[in-house]
Amino acid sequence: MGYKGATPDDRTVALVEDCLNELLAVPAWEVTSCVTAVETDMDTVRLLRGRGTGAQNADDNEKIVLAEFESRTLSSHLKGCDRAMILAATIGPAPDELTDRYTESGEITKAYVMQACGSAAVEELCDEFTAGLDIPGGFSLRTRYSPGYGDFPLQAQKELLELLPEPGIVLTDTLMMIPSKSVTALIGICADPDSTACSENGSNKSENGSNKSENGSNKNGTSAGYSDPGAKCRCCSKTDCDFRL
Repeated sequence: MGYKGATPDDRTVALVEDCLNELLAVPAWEVTSCVTAVETDMDTVRLLRGRGTGAQNADDNEKIVLAEFESRTLSSHLKGCDRAMILAATIGPAPDELTDRYTESGEITKAYVMQACGSAAVEELCDEFTAGLDIPGGFSLRTRYSPGYGDFPLQAQKELLELLPEPGIVLTDTLMMIPSKSVTALIGICADPDSTACSENGSNKSENGSNKSENGSNKNGTSAGYSDPGAKCRCCSKTDCDFRL
């Protein structure tokens, strides 16, 4: 809202709290995700289905390109990752409906604050979701990278949404997402270079190993959260260890 570290007055604080309470009262927050293999070169990123990603191919080594993006910045961001999570998150139509209501009634300030709260809420939903993922020991997530960042084309939203089961988001012809307070992103999954990810002791689940946030749920929790014991093997290129399934 432009305060940039300044302290808002009591009236503004109360207005923000009212808007947040209205948003929290609507149980339409939702996250959908899936994991694919990924390849990068200097300015291209390919999302793949193939060995280790659950594809039922006659040739287990065959790779099927699910999507390909021309983006030097995305390629650089995902360098070193061989898996990527596709993420779509939305807090539903409430922010749009409430903004329209307050605009029509002349409450322009409240409409503006509602829009700002909606933007903050969907980012918080994404943060909660990724923080709660059950990532095996030895692996880590890169930060979210959304279409429109750098030279990652906004048109990529269409391909990302098509790869997800029922994301709850519709894309218009002008690439606007409905509901408007929605996010699509890619998150790189990479092995930590100094760790021993493969261990017979299990997947080293974090204490926050739930794939469900308070207001939203992951529709594809097993693949996104790596909650099955063989997930680390599907990310790991090592083939001579006893732990590999």
